[in-house]
Amino acid sequence: MLRPLLILASLFAFVGCATSSGSRGSAPGDNVAISGYLDLARDGVGYLDGEQVALAPGASIQGADAWDRRSFPSFDAVNLGAWVDVRGVRGPDGRIVASRVSAEPNEFTRPDSLVQSLLASGLSLPPPSQLSGGRVEIGGMRFQLVEDREIQTYVTRIGYRLVPEHVQFADPDQPGVPLFRFYVIEDTTFNAFAFPDGSVFVHTGLLRALENEAQLAAVLGHEIAHATYEHGRRRFQRSQRTAILRHVARDAVDLAGADATVAGAIVFGSGVFSNVYSRGEEDQADRVGLHYMVEAGYDPREAVKVWERIAALTDRGGLAGAAQDIETFLYSSHSAASARAEHLRELVARYHSASTGLIRVEEYELLQSKLIIW
Repeated sequence: MLRPLLILASLFAFVGCATSSGSRGSAPGDNVAISGYLDLARDGVGYLDGEQVALAPGASIQGADAWDRRSFPSFDAVNLGAWVDVRGVRGPDGRIVASRVSAEPNEFTRPDSLVQSLLASGLSLPPPSQLSGGRVEIGGMRFQLVEDREIQTYVTRIGYRLVPEHVQFADPDQPGVPLFRFYVIEDTTFNAFAFPDGSVFVHTGLLRALENEAQLAAVLGHEIAHATYEHGRRRFQRSQRTAILRHVARDAVDLAGADATVAGAIVFGSGVFSNVYSRGEEDQADRVGLHYMVEAGYDPREAVKVWERIAALTDRGGLAGAAQDIETFLYSSHSAASARAEHLRELVARYHSASTGLIRVEEYELLQSKLIIW
């Protein structure tokens, strides 16, 4: 029998491989085209897709779909969470100056509900009262959560700080709205992954390798962005179109009887889906996750350090797992990890050069001391 969650886990991992994406103008005067959810509007500036957008003089935002024939004078007049398309040029301050903008309400689609129904069929989660030492069941395989309630609470508290307001206060009865929950799994590999329903899983191996709370916020922000930007749903649709699930189903039957770990399930899936997320989706999750961590009050420079650290650990072989695991989990190579660090460094320089924020080393080291006991 096919265990669909093994497939889905492989689709939603933290550091998947990636394909190339179209370039976006980064120099002043370059043409830029972006789309994304309106995460924030402040003083006439819209924040979407990890970018900051200002309207060009005389420009307005035109409604589309259910908002057809409506016009909005500024981003402040548009509901947070709306889907926005932008065409403009890169300004001298790094912001996009938009000459054409359209917006439509974010109505979670039928495929979102379809993916979440598939998840519900194979994802079993313990109630909040049983998180400490509880188990999660993914595709019929059971995985142990950490025993220490303080570790679960710590990760959950950081995660909730990062979830954007328009998702936190969305109508819970609306089909497809992600309900974020955070779980720490006893697994030595360096990874985290999120499902479209908002379930986010963090390995203890990742917690041990990071250096502070801000770096954990960078990872969680990235995972939250994959869910809020519906990358899993899109990946699922792509897999349906290519009919590759037939091949996964055949191999999943073989894997089901193996002594597998969460890492093994993800490695398995990544071997079949040679590109888990597209390069564009990974870059988008990096950009949006960076915005989430800044809004939550964390120092954005620590996001850069996460990928610098991954590159260094990859060089030294300092991450748990075989070389193939490192290839799978770490976005394929040292050079790719370095490229992601550089991408984030550019974003920090463009929008957050004056930003400082929380790093929290001592609190994080206390968390790690509890992990070492296990």
